Parts: sequence; C-alpha cells; structure tokens
Amino acid sequence: MLIGEFEHFTELLVNYTDDLICLHEPNGCYLYVTPSSERLLGYRPDELVGQSPYRFFHPDDVERIRSGAHALALQGTTELVETYRMRKKNGSYIWLETLTHPICNEQGTPLFLVTTSRDVSRRKQLELQLQRNQELLETFFEQSLEACFFMMLDQPVRWDDTADKEAILEYVFDHQRITKVNAALAQQYRCSEDQLIGLTPRDCFGHDLELGKRLWRALFDLGNFHAELELFRQDGSSFWIEGNYVCLYNERQEITGHFAVQRDISDRVRIQAELAQKTAELEYFFSSSLELFMIADTEGRLRRVNQHWYTHLGYGLNTLLGASFEQFIHPADRPRHRAVVAQLLQGESVSKHLIRLRTEQGEYRWYEWEGVLGQHRLYAAARDVTEERQFNDRLQAAYNQLTDILESMSDYFFEVDHDFRIIYVNGRFCRLLAKSASEILGQSLWQVCPDCLNTLVEEHYRTAVRQQTPVQFEAFYSSLNQWHMVRAFPTRRGLAVFLQDITTQVTSSLSLQRRQTQAELLHRLTLKIRQSLDLDTVLTTALAEIRELLRIDRTLIFQFHADGSGTVVAESVAKPEFSLHNCAFHDPCFHKSHAQAYLEGRVLAIADIDTATLTPCHREFLKGLSVHANLVVPIIQEETLWGLLLCHHCSETRPWALDEIELVRQLGEQLGLGIHRAELVSALHQEKDRYRRVLEAQTELLYRCTPAGRLTFANPAFFRYLARFDLSCDLGDVLRHPFAPETQQRFEHHLEALTPDQPISTLECAVNHTDGGVEWFEWTTRAFFDSHGRCLEYQCVGRDISRRKLMEERLIHDALHDRLTGLPNRALLNDRLLHCCRQYQRHRDRPFAVIFIDVDRFKRVNDSLGHAAGDQVLITLAQRMQAVVPQENTLAHLSGDEFVVLCEDLDPKQMHTQVNEQVLALKRVIQEPLVIDGHVLSLSASIGVAFSDRADASAAMLLRDADIAMYHAKKQGLGQYRVFAPEMHLQAQSCFTLESQLQQAIANSELQVYFQPIVHLETGKIVGLEALSRWFDPEKGEIPAAEFITLAEQAGLIVGLGRQILDRAISEFSQWQQAAPQRHALTLAINISPQQLVDPDFVKDVTHALSKANLAPQQLHLEITETTMIRNLEATLAVAEQLQQLGVALNIDDFGTGYSSLSRLHQLPIYALKIDRSFVVNLGHTAAAAEIIGAVIALGKSLNLRVVAEGVETAAQAEQLLALGCCCGQGYAFYPPMPLGDIPQV
Repeated sequence: MLIGEFEHFTELLVNYTDDLICLHEPNGCYLYVTPSSERLLGYRPDELVGQSPYRFFHPDDVERIRSGAHALALQGTTELVETYRMRKKNGSYIWLETLTHPICNEQGTPLFLVTTSRDVSRRKQLELQLQRNQELLETFFEQSLEACFFMMLDQPVRWDDTADKEAILEYVFDHQRITKVNAALAQQYRCSEDQLIGLTPRDCFGHDLELGKRLWRALFDLGNFHAELELFRQDGSSFWIEGNYVCLYNERQEITGHFAVQRDISDRVRIQAELAQKTAELEYFFSSSLELFMIADTEGRLRRVNQHWYTHLGYGLNTLLGASFEQFIHPADRPRHRAVVAQLLQGESVSKHLIRLRTEQGEYRWYEWEGVLGQHRLYAAARDVTEERQFNDRLQAAYNQLTDILESMSDYFFEVDHDFRIIYVNGRFCRLLAKSASEILGQSLWQVCPDCLNTLVEEHYRTAVRQQTPVQFEAFYSSLNQWHMVRAFPTRRGLAVFLQDITTQVTSSLSLQRRQTQAELLHRLTLKIRQSLDLDTVLTTALAEIRELLRIDRTLIFQFHADGSGTVVAESVAKPEFSLHNCAFHDPCFHKSHAQAYLEGRVLAIADIDTATLTPCHREFLKGLSVHANLVVPIIQEETLWGLLLCHHCSETRPWALDEIELVRQLGEQLGLGIHRAELVSALHQEKDRYRRVLEAQTELLYRCTPAGRLTFANPAFFRYLARFDLSCDLGDVLRHPFAPETQQRFEHHLEALTPDQPISTLECAVNHTDGGVEWFEWTTRAFFDSHGRCLEYQCVGRDISRRKLMEERLIHDALHDRLTGLPNRALLNDRLLHCCRQYQRHRDRPFAVIFIDVDRFKRVNDSLGHAAGDQVLITLAQRMQAVVPQENTLAHLSGDEFVVLCEDLDPKQMHTQVNEQVLALKRVIQEPLVIDGHVLSLSASIGVAFSDRADASAAMLLRDADIAMYHAKKQGLGQYRVFAPEMHLQAQSCFTLESQLQQAIANSELQVYFQPIVHLETGKIVGLEALSRWFDPEKGEIPAAEFITLAEQAGLIVGLGRQILDRAISEFSQWQQAAPQRHALTLAINISPQQLVDPDFVKDVTHALSKANLAPQQLHLEITETTMIRNLEATLAVAEQLQQLGVALNIDDFGTGYSSLSRLHQLPIYALKIDRSFVVNLGHTAAAAEIIGAVIALGKSLNLRVVAEGVETAAQAEQLLALGCCCGQGYAFYPPMPLGDIPQV
C-alpha cells in the first residue's frame, strides 16, 4: 500500500512538476529527463536522452561546469548548486539553477548523477538590471555636481531597541568612517579625496561634538532627515551646506551607515543673512526714525505710517490707515501740496517744501516734506522742523546779542575759516590793527598779521584746527610790541581767537628775558632735532640745556617696551648720584588708561609728591627714584606713545610755571618728530646695508640689461663668472656670455620671446671650457614692460646646475645598466629590442636575433663559494663575453645568471651562420677555466636563439622565444644550444596549462591513490601494497604519473602532492586493513620525492598521518630512489634515523641505477632493495641482466635485506627471478595498480 502511494506521488512529481529533473551517467550524458524539458527547453525527453548536456550549455559556461559542479560530484560531493545558461530548441538561452546530487555505490564511487533544474531567467534579468542600476548609481555618484559620500560603520548597530543610546553614539563617533566620496565633496572641503577617506564623526565635528551627537541621534531616530548646517574644514574655515542624510540598514534592520548628499549654500546663507540684516535695519530705521514716514496710494490715502505719527502727532496708528493725508495739512498749505503731488505723479522732481501738519490736540507743527513715486505708491518722509524754525529765530536773536557782546568786550576777537581767511572781527581788533572791518574781512590771517607766519603762533593755530582742541598760550607780537594771552577755540566754521593784552603783566625784564630764552632754546633745539642725524647727541644736548634752563636735578627720556616696562635711554643730571641712565623700570601703577591719556595730550605736573593726589604705589615708585617734584610730557611717534620726557627735582619740592610746562610740552612734540625721522633714516641705512651684504654674498649670478644688451647692473658673482671665462664687461657695455654661438643665439631668442602676458621663463645653457669640461647654468629671465607693452629691461638670474646635470646623467645610466656588471639591463635591452622591431618592420632586409644565455649550475657556485664569489664569476663572464660581442650588438645582464645578446643588422642570407659563430665564440669564452678565491672553475652555459624572421615577431615575443629555446637546450644537458621552433612554444603553453590544472587538482584533492600488490613469488600471496598516485582529467583522461610527477617537482608542487598522497594512502589503507583481520600482516609502501626528504616537516607529517589513521608505524615502508639517497645523503641519514626511532621502514627504489657505495648503504637502516624494472625487462634477453639481478639479490642477502623485483610483466620473468633467489615481486604479471576496493581478498 505505502509503496504504491509512493510510486503514485513520484509519478505526479515527475510528470507535473515545473522543475526539470534528469538522471545522468558519470560522464554527464542524459539517461532520463522529465516531460518538463519540452516546456522549459522545447526538447522532448527522447530528444535529450543519450545526449551530452555540454552540447546545450553556453560556451562561456562549459568549462566552469565541467571543472566545478561536475568534477566535484564525481568525487562524491553532494548538494552542489550551479547557475548557467542552456540553449533552447529555438536557439535562445534560458538561465537554469541546478542542484546536482551523485548516487554512489558502497565504495563511494558515483554511479549516476541526479540534477534538478529550475528556470531562473527572470531572476537573472532582475540581477542584471540591478547591476546596471548599480553602475548607473555609481556613474551618478562620481559625476554628480552635488557632494556625495558614504559613511559606514565597522560593525552594524541596533538603535530602536537599545536603551543606552549614548554608548552607541560614542561607538559610532569612533567607528563610523567615510568610505567613499566624489570629487564634489573634496571640492567642498578643499582637499583631496584620499584626505577625506577614513574620517570619523569625531574628526568632522571635533569643534562641537554635542552638535554632532544631536545630528546623529536625529538621523538614527528618523532614518533620514534634511538639514542646513555650518561645517568646518581642516584649515579652520567654515561653509554652509544643505544636506539630505539617509540611514543604511542590513536585513536585520541594523544600521550599517548612511549616505549623504550635500550642496554648498554658503553664498545663499550669506545673501540671506545680508538681506535679513538690511531688512531688519530698514524696518528698524522705518519704525524708530525720528522723522515722519508714510506710504500712500496715488489718491493720497495712507497705507502705512511709522511710529512718529503717534509719538509726535498723537494719532493712533490704526486710525490712520485709509485716511486721506490732506486732511492733516493746514488748509492754507493744501493747494501748494496738491501741486507738489501732481508734479510727482507726472514724473517731475520736486525739492523739499514746508507744510504744517495738525496734531491730535489740534495744534500745527512745521514739517519739511519730500516724496518720490514708485510702484504706484507715494513714498514720503517729513522732518519736524518746528523747533528748528523756532531755534533759528532764537539763534538770530542770540547772534545779535553775541555781536553786541563781542563789540563791547575788552578782548580783541576775530574768527577765521578753515583756510585761515578772516570771517569776523570785533571793533577792538580793528582798532588794534588800525584798519576797518572791510579792509580785514576776506583777507588771509598771515597777510593781516605777517609776524605770526612761521612762528609758534601759526603752529598753535594750525594744531587747534587740525586736532579740534582749544589752545592757550602767550605770544609776543613784535610789530605791536605787545604780549598777548591767546585763547583759540575750534568752531564749526573754523577758529575763534581771543587776544588779551598782558603786556603789563610781563613788563618786567626778567619775565621777558625768560620767555625769550625759552623761545630761543626751543627754536634752537627744534632745528637741531630736525636737521641732525645723530639723534643721541641731540637728545643729550637738549636734556642738558633744558635742565640748566629750569635749574632742576634731572631730565631724562624714558622709552616704553612692548610689555609696558621701559628703559632710560638718555639723561642729564646735576649730580652723578641722580643718574638713571640705561636703567629699566616697570611702574606697577601705569595702566592702559594712563597711556591713552598721554596720547590725548595729557601733561603731568607735580610740585610736591607728598601733598599731590597720587595712588600709594605711584608715590612709592617716585620716592624710589628720589623724586620730589615731577613734570611729565608724552613723546608721541606716529600716533603711538613712544616714551616720556621727564623733569625731576630731587633735592626739594618745586612748582612748575605755565611757560615751563609749555616749553617742555613743545620740546616733547619735537622729540617725537625727531625720533620718528631718525628711526626712518636708521631703517633705510640698515636696508641698504642688508641689500649690499646680500648682493656681495649671493652665489647666484644676477644682472640687468637693456633690450639692446647693454649691461645696467650686475652683482659681484656675475663679474666673477665672466672673469672665470676670461671675459670682462663694464656697465653700459654690450654683454656677451661665454656661450657657444648657437647657445648665444638661443639665449637671445629666449629673451625676445618674453611678453607682458608671460614675462618670466627659464632656460638651461652649457658653457664649454677650453680643457673640454662643461658647466651648466639655469637662467631665470624676466622682462619689464611699460604701459604700452614695450620692453624696458631684462633681469637674468643664473644658477650653477652642473652637479645636478651630472647626477641626472648618472641616474639615467644607472637606470639603464646593471650595477654589478655595468652591462645594459632589461630596461635598456627592451628599448633596443623595440627599436630593432620597428626598424625591421620598415626594412625587412635588416633582420636581427636574440641570444639567451643561462650559466649552468651557477647556484652551486653561490652555495659552495658564497655570493661574493658568484658576483666575481658574473663580472668575469661579462667581461669575457663583451670582448667577443661586436660593438654594434648589445650584451645585457638580465638577472642572476642570465645574459642576452642582441645581434643587429644581420645579413638575411648569412644570419644563421653569423649567429652560430657568435654562439660558438660565447661558449668558448664561458668554458675557459677561471680562478675564483683559489678555486679553478670550469663553467658552461645553455643557450637559446630566436630570429626576427617571423611575421608576428615582437620584442617581448622574441625574448620569450629565446628563453624557451634556452630551456630546451638545458633539458638536453650542459652546454647545449638550441634555435627556437614554434612547437617549443606550444609545448611550453601545454606544460603551463598542465601545471595550472595540476595545481588546481592538488588544491581540490582530485588526485586519486591506486594500490599495486606486492606478492611472494613462491606462494603468490599478497604480502604488501605500494601506493601510487593517479590523475584522471575530465577532458584528457588519465595523465601518466611520470609526466605529472616530473612537472610537480619542477613547479615546486611535489611537497604538497606528496603530503596529500601520504595522508590519503595511510588513511585508506588503515580503513581497508581494519575491515579484515587477515590483512594486518600486510605492509604499505609509499614513494618519497627528494624535495619531501629535505622538508623540515616531513617526519612530523608522517607521524601525524599514522596517528590520525591509527596505523602501526611498522606497517609503513617509505621508498626513496638510489639517486635521491646519494645526492641527499646527509638529509637521508637524518630522516632515516628519525624514521627508525619511529618504527617506519626505509626501502631503496630503482636499485642498481645509481652509484651508491656499500659503505654508505650499510650506514642506512634499510629494510628492502627494489630491483629497477629496466633490469627485469631484459631478463631472458641479455645475460648481463641476470648477472646484475643476481648480484643485487646476493647483496641483499648479505645485508639481511628483502629484495623486491619491480615491473614483472610475464610469468617467465617471475620464474627466472624466483630461480635467482628473489623472494618478492610486483607488476602486471600479478596485479595492475587499482583502487583499494578492487584488491582481491587476502
């Protein structure tokens, strides 16, 4: 019942399933196909049965399926899934996804393959569309003008269901990095794309981490957001961006990073800010202005008014909107205002006009009204001039009153404008000058009062006007013979001056003498300060004279430092104990406010420091300097407080008269001017001296000349340059360089090529010495042009670049030549090969050839004598070969022991003879004995030759072909020579392909282990098995072991292959042996290669394989050839000793073909000798074969060793071997190599 239902459901599945289910032979051919094949492929099942599916696969998929799913299924791998294209009956292709499952026998050998295929064409189309969309997205990302970037996390994070979000943010800020950017983002940040890659949020928001965390929290909460941000670049500059940010999630809804698009909106933000500021300013101005503002329509109705209507006129702002402006105008002013508005509506300009506006209380106020028409609106402003009109009325009355006062006062009074033209005088001033007002008004003050010109009076007047500060001083007018107290006040119109006659107060001769002395002293010191360049002497003299005049103890000049402290730079003292010269001070009470006061003209006069109003610290500071009375005036230089001029009286208190204070103050002003002038002169001298020293020390050549070549300037280095080449040139002479004529012409053309758009250029020129030497100079030239583009002068700067040029030549030579031998290297050889190829393409009558030379067994020289000796051998061989290679040919050293000779311009008819002669010459010099470190060496070389007479020959191809020919020569023995033939390349390609396939086969464990029984010749019983590796390629079938074993040894794959065979053979043998107790006495023999023998892990591999398989070491026999034993005797002894301790036996394979001595054979723990098959084959044909076999058997018996004969093919050979005393044998006469499952029962 159950079986019937199973068969029923199986039939339904097979006949009605949409999937294609097939049964295949191991080679892939169809054995059974479900009916769905007709729907999917268009083929009926009977059309497919017996066919190979490889006929229907897309050509690009055949090899992938054959070496992939098919090969793996044959090895027993199950559940293999492969996607490929299959051709339908109509010729189109369908995408199938196929599950392959092998059906194996008890031994694991596949009997059938079952495949289940499903149509996945739609899915593949979607995948291809997705790929195209991805490529389109990639193109958009790279080409987008918007800045784009991806910022990915090292590990995904969960956000929504995470409680500690702050910890997540801390992780994100250190482990989310920019992984991809486009050029637009790099442009935004003004750096390269590589500088942005790897940046974390902490790097980007280091200036404001809290802002960064708020942004990331918003992004993770919302999944995406839009924001406008101010970002900062690495140089500290900032910019505004408008950005869209989108979270990226994986299939578990974990955040993996985010994608961002940013647009630079810095200009927009700036404009918006400026617009907002202007709008706010305008609104503020409109609202807060004291003037009346209004906006009305063309009919005069108010649409907007400002606060002035409320604050000044008393109206509520809401009651005004819509009201007619005319109703607020005084009735008498309305006609005139209507006329003004009509002019505005007609587009005429109207000047300001006066109207009266009614207040809420019914009063009228005067306004100066002005309006403009725009956008069908009347924009008007009115200024309240009511108080101004009232003020003008009062001002006129006040002016009249002031005039009365000025006319009645006892002082002389006049007023001048800013140009010092008299604009007002009172009657007393007219009477003083004995002139009428009409004669004085409009005249220059200096014409009316010529004795004031170029005096302190003029200076005071001009100072008052310039600094807008009142001045007061006493002045003597010689023309009037009067002393006047002068008080000058700056006004809006100019300067108002009051003169008070104080002649009576200064009538005493002492007072007059003092004032004259002060004036003369000030005049004299001023002239000295302005005329002398020795400022220190002038300062000392000035201080001494002012101290003597004032009869005080000390005068000094104090210069400030940048930190507020200062130093006494000049002084004059009455007694030495008062000296403070060169002393540095820091007044703790002196602050910035004091410095500002001095800058504004402050003068400090203290008659008694004990009674003056001073801070305690200032008083203590002055007492520390022994000061009783102090007078301080500022020294100002270029609006900077340079220092102080101080007058100290140390013996007692002293009052300071006004004239004394004024004298010291004026002297301080003059000192400021003199110090500034002296510093300018000093700086100029320092600059000149610096420029002179730079020119004298300059090593670069510098000169200037006119377009005609006449020298206008040159530094000493340039004159030394000319002198070195026995040339001289004075300023004004036509300059000639020590150039060759063609170089001189090139230099002149270079100068003439300079233009206003490109006035600077560089040129390298050589100068030849008479002794044959050459110096190189790099000239940087510059032309100076006038505004019309005419050249005025050339400036040339020369630098000696001879060492650089020599270094460049040396670098070029080193780059193209071998450092050891000095011969051309591969780069130079390739260049000359390319040149020969191009030349041969144009001239077929000029063939060439490549000779590839490889020194035989050169590694033995390095290993035995050392690399230094090897280098000496290469140098000697290079010198010898160079001697026999014609000069027109090229001898190159490629690497190690490889040389190449490029034979050029051969005779097409004699080229083979010419190259043969060259090869013989090379072989002769190579084979000549040479002595290195006392050792006589005889060397040979393998040589390959390739000719250019092939149609498709190229430089790389010829070098490759010569190399291939050389390897074929090396295979023939030492010192051989071969010419390249095309089949050599095919053979090399085949070998390379086979090597790649072998490497893949080893990696995929595709090699199999076969076993050949070893039998007892007398009884025929199996006494052991020898493991042999076999390789079955899906296309080529079985590949001979001798072929792929040799290839594995040459390619360095033999150790891995041997380890794999060792492990599998021991494992399979152990399982097979444990299945039957009678097999426990059998042994397993495995061949070991020479490379395995020297592998440091070999014994460890053996131990591991035995332990893993649980096989007794005594059952394992490892076989090495006699040749391997002799060549690697020390390694063989070491390994054999370790194997003996382990319990593993050692056999000598192919015995009789080597040259082992009995003494060495006796040293090894050998279990058996295996007679080589070459001797067994000749049994019955030659007597020597029987004698050799007999000798080997006798040797084995004498050494108590088992003797096994290999390659026994016939029963006759087995009988002869038994007769000779051989106990065991193996060969096809008994059993061929076979899988372990096929071994007959023991």
